[in-house]
Amino acid sequence: MQRKKVLFVVNNFNVGGPQKSLLSLLYKLSFEKLDVSLLSLNGEGSLTKYLPKEVKLLDTPREVKYAILTPNNFMKDSINLLFSQYFSFPLRAIPKVILGLRQKYMTKNKQYYWLEIKDKLPQLNQDFDVAIGVSGGHSIMYIADCVNAATKVGWIRTDYRVLGRDNNLDAEYFKQMKKIISVSKLCKDIFVEIFPEEEKKMHVMYNILPFEMYNNIKANTKDIKKEKESYKLLSVSRLDPNKGLDLAIDALKILLNKGYDIKWFILGDGNYRKELENKISENGLLKNFILLGFHINTAAFIKESDLVIHPSRFEGKSNVVDEAKYLLKPIVATNYNTVSEQLIHGKNGLISEMNADSLAANIEKLLLSNELKDLFKENLLVERYDDSISLKTFYNVIDL
Repeated sequence: MQRKKVLFVVNNFNVGGPQKSLLSLLYKLSFEKLDVSLLSLNGEGSLTKYLPKEVKLLDTPREVKYAILTPNNFMKDSINLLFSQYFSFPLRAIPKVILGLRQKYMTKNKQYYWLEIKDKLPQLNQDFDVAIGVSGGHSIMYIADCVNAATKVGWIRTDYRVLGRDNNLDAEYFKQMKKIISVSKLCKDIFVEIFPEEEKKMHVMYNILPFEMYNNIKANTKDIKKEKESYKLLSVSRLDPNKGLDLAIDALKILLNKGYDIKWFILGDGNYRKELENKISENGLLKNFILLGFHINTAAFIKESDLVIHPSRFEGKSNVVDEAKYLLKPIVATNYNTVSEQLIHGKNGLISEMNADSLAANIEKLLLSNELKDLFKENLLVERYDDSISLKTFYNVIDL
């Protein structure tokens, strides 16, 4: 039997929830039936070393890497392209970037730039049965404009209202998708409010949990394991202002001032690291708010923690909340728009307001109540999600 050729396209394959979610899915796929390829638009991929050996990693043409206007090496790449057949790319890009930075309008300017140069981008030199734009945005635009595939699939991973995109432009691209996956029902409902004409294409597919992948990845948890006396709090996220780690720092100060002995560990990395380090130092929290960097096997750290705290400002569907729930770990999360699809306040976790005082109060409540922690564990055990349902949904989407 001939295997079905499937292409996954991501904006990048570095640290992030969509990338980890994709990895989890890849570890579940039947490679006897599927011939799977992956393309990272910006050519970067710190997570590629974790790919199953059956997945083919495709080379990204330099013109495509440039077309998504990532800041890394932008000026160097612009100069190189000026002396090539693609000299018009930087001539069009530089004004767009300058204007976007001045007006804080970069997301839309990236969309408009893609429209200007898309017809000059090289086509991918092979055909596929299915092409999937995993990251939304440019990954969907790329499969629409540069990939020959019988079925093209978009993937929606967050509250679409917060993305700051030109929805009219996106609507033209969604028309070209045969099917659209949403990471949660709430994300789907929000998306359909904006793009009602796409409702019949929608498939809700919850994240597949990565525990099978973790079986082959050792985790060095010595920094969190050695803490025997302190309460151990854990947050897992990209280091980004939208993840609410500033709220976490302020909440920690409140709890320390009340006399609690707490070590708050952060797993993740990102462009916000330097600013975060400065805030930690300014508040005298170097021994209490501890950045551990990126570790892919987050489950090992969740198991060592007392509480998992998710102070994000917005999410689609949080991977770490799903992992913590499966591992029966008590959770406190902020009331971002989609949190109600994962947590019910007082039943399987606590949900705080979007401020440090409320976050600290809910953490304190959970620290002091073994009865509440036991209740959450009982309820989480009952509601454990069978992610084989998600795999069936995916196979249905690709007509396998």
